[in-house]
Amino acid sequence: MWRHNRSMSVALALLLVACAKSGIDNELKSTSDSASEAKASNLVVSGARVAEPALDAVMAMAPPPPPPPAPGTYVPPRWTPPYHDVGRDRFTSVDENPFKIVREAPVSTFSIDVDTASYSWVRASLNQNVLPQPASVRTEEMVNYFPYDYAPPRTLEQPFSTNVSVFPSPWSPGRKLVRIGIRGYSINHSTRPRANLVFLIDTSGSMQEPNKLPLVKQSLELLLDEL
Repeated sequence: MWRHNRSMSVALALLLVACAKSGIDNELKSTSDSASEAKASNLVVSGARVAEPALDAVMAMAPPPPPPPAPGTYVPPRWTPPYHDVGRDRFTSVDENPFKIVREAPVSTFSIDVDTASYSWVRASLNQNVLPQPASVRTEEMVNYFPYDYAPPRTLEQPFSTNVSVFPSPWSPGRKLVRIGIRGYSINHSTRPRANLVFLIDTSGSMQEPNKLPLVKQSLELLLDEL
């Protein structure tokens, strides 16, 4: 009888433990469900659902991707237009020398440097059917551009020779024009002293025009023939 009562007591205790565990599990499940519902209520959904027909229309408008090149096929780089300067050249205007009375100013000076940039600029502008800027037109640089067959000095002791001509002015009656030509002594190529020349060539994007980098290459080729 004691053993039977003890067995009944053990069975009753196990039943109470099982019921308590089931209650705890139900409480934890309820708490987890409540937390999930709270998290779900805090979520913010952005955007909109796209219908299948609309998505198909958008995909149809997009161009198809280019096919991949075959293995070993050379793909040339994409061509880009060269850099071009437009209207950035500026020239400083120079006032012309006024006329002077010889009795008051009997001495006259002039420069003998040979600048030729004005002729090159004017010629390039006219070849493009564009009038050059007035400040870029300089008479002395256009006259000095061309070679003249002046008599050279005979010896090195005479550094230069002069050629003077006087003739009436074709546009101002009563006035005369004086042309003074100067030619220096020509040094023979075989007697020139040795020189070390270093050329720094700009190959940036701003030089990619027919009248820039190709012109520099042509000028260097002409210079090599003169060395």
